[in-house]
Amino acid sequence: MLWDRLPSSLRSRGLMPWAGARDFVRSLCSYLEETTLESLSVAGVLALEQKHKDEGPHQRTKRRLIDFLVNELAEQGFPANLLDTYGAWIEVLEPSYQPTAEDTRKATQGMARLLERAFADGRADGPEIKNIQNLALTFELRSTDTGPLVQRFAEPVLGPLLQAGMGDGKLDDGQWQIIRDYSLLLQVLGLGYDKERLSKTLQKVNIYRAGRGEDPVGLFLHVGFKTFELDPVYGVTAARWHRVKGRSKQTVDGRLYVYAKQLLFHSDEVALLLDSNKVKDVGANLYAVDHSHYLTMTLQEDGAEATLRALEDKVWFDQCYKILTAGGLGAVAAPAPEQASKDGPREQSKEASRPAQSGWEAALAELNDLVGLDPVKGEIINLANLVRMQQRRAEAGLKTVQVGLHAVFTGAPGTGKTTVARLYARLLKELGLLSKGHLVEVDRSGLVAGYSGQTAIKTDEVIAKALDGVLFIDEAYSLTPESGQDHYGDEAVQVLLKRMEDYRKRLVVVVAGYTEDMERFVGSNPGLASRFTRTIVFPNYSAEQMVEILERMATSSQYNLDPMLKGLLLNYFEQRCARAGVDFGNAREVRNLFEQLVLAHSNRLSTMDHPATNDLTTLTSEDWKQT
Repeated sequence: MLWDRLPSSLRSRGLMPWAGARDFVRSLCSYLEETTLESLSVAGVLALEQKHKDEGPHQRTKRRLIDFLVNELAEQGFPANLLDTYGAWIEVLEPSYQPTAEDTRKATQGMARLLERAFADGRADGPEIKNIQNLALTFELRSTDTGPLVQRFAEPVLGPLLQAGMGDGKLDDGQWQIIRDYSLLLQVLGLGYDKERLSKTLQKVNIYRAGRGEDPVGLFLHVGFKTFELDPVYGVTAARWHRVKGRSKQTVDGRLYVYAKQLLFHSDEVALLLDSNKVKDVGANLYAVDHSHYLTMTLQEDGAEATLRALEDKVWFDQCYKILTAGGLGAVAAPAPEQASKDGPREQSKEASRPAQSGWEAALAELNDLVGLDPVKGEIINLANLVRMQQRRAEAGLKTVQVGLHAVFTGAPGTGKTTVARLYARLLKELGLLSKGHLVEVDRSGLVAGYSGQTAIKTDEVIAKALDGVLFIDEAYSLTPESGQDHYGDEAVQVLLKRMEDYRKRLVVVVAGYTEDMERFVGSNPGLASRFTRTIVFPNYSAEQMVEILERMATSSQYNLDPMLKGLLLNYFEQRCARAGVDFGNAREVRNLFEQLVLAHSNRLSTMDHPATNDLTTLTSEDWKQT
């Protein structure tokens, strides 16, 4: 009985034996023990205080009783059943209970013992983890105190599991439950330090499950919003948000978190919540040039047109469509473009028919799907295979060859250098060489400042953004002009060389530009020549390839080309290729021509009262004549 365990100072009204018992404390102990936890209430305690008001005031007495309960919890090691019971008692004794420094110290020591038991013998005990969560909430433990403890005891168990999950995603139900319990523990404790590993594991596991036809699973990730604290995240990917309303335009890069019924787009500038009630006219699309997926939609609130484009993981493209159109995961499939007129492009049907791929396979597939560029694809694949085999040799205990990852991309504008650089970054991430695999694209203006001493600071800031990814410097030769007199450009190069050495395991640099100019750039400095030992030449597109690029652009925008127009385009591009100079625009010229054809098509159809669907979707030789 609680009353019998209390010290005499709490049970007695005074120090002398005849002072008598504290009837209020006796009644309070009976009320706490005889009332179910669900029926306990502050009102019940207040009623007892009123009944025994002659013994009042009672606030100090209740506080002393709480101190006794905390001491007893600590002595018994904060067992789950006792913690649930005493936690409920403390809540009705003092609704605004604030743990004292001594309470916090005891609870923190208790958490260390619970964590040691929870992660003992290379396992994770789910009930113990839930008890740890309860302890942290009851005593309002700070993340600065709990974080080091969780890392110390959980890492030996979670480290290998997360490593396996980030590899091929093949985890059994028991292993996944351990990771899920761990993610919830971090969420409840307000710890966000393991978000990167959990996100990557979640991505790989769901890719693997999708390939087996299984439903996606979710983890708890710390995203900084109270609304989602106890909602599992089913996917995380880099994304780009583009919004247009009249003359107002906004483009923001950020992270997209996929919940069961909502999407959360979050960046330093924007926090946006999307669901099926906030958007309409959702369309699924594929950009033909780099095969990136995007959704178009109209915002219900103000009628603005918006685009949400996935920059990394395509696995969640269909799921995002389902959430915005049917209100939840797994409700419907994103439309097959060949079967829809306004809901999606024909190009996507190829993707829909393919089995789910690993991140490595998906990146290679995207590379191979690009039009032309066969020499480039061969170089990238050869490099990737070289890296993979050196990794396997290392795993087998054999000597390895150091592989240089920095590269020079040379060629005319519009040959896909930026697109390939983005895929290169993804491949390096999938190979485990870069933890993020993002691309930061700059030119001279992004590195060089207008005043002496500021260039080093500006270049350092750009490099910091690119860490764990790829820094892509377009027209890099402009940093070392032929005149040789450019203090600012030289300052940027010196900082770049220093940071390439400092962060050799966290930074890959790709420099790009015209072939002759890049040869001069690399040869202008011994440091550049020693670091950029790999050159990949991007050839001009052939006439046939340029027609294919234009046809893909048309298909992704739900246009098609009639046979006569294709013949005219082929003849035109053959002439352009025959007289192409160093500044030949390649795919950029194709894009400009496509936009002119669409404009001419719109002008032609504007004279028709009721154009048929075939008229609305077909670009013809008549449109060519107007370009």
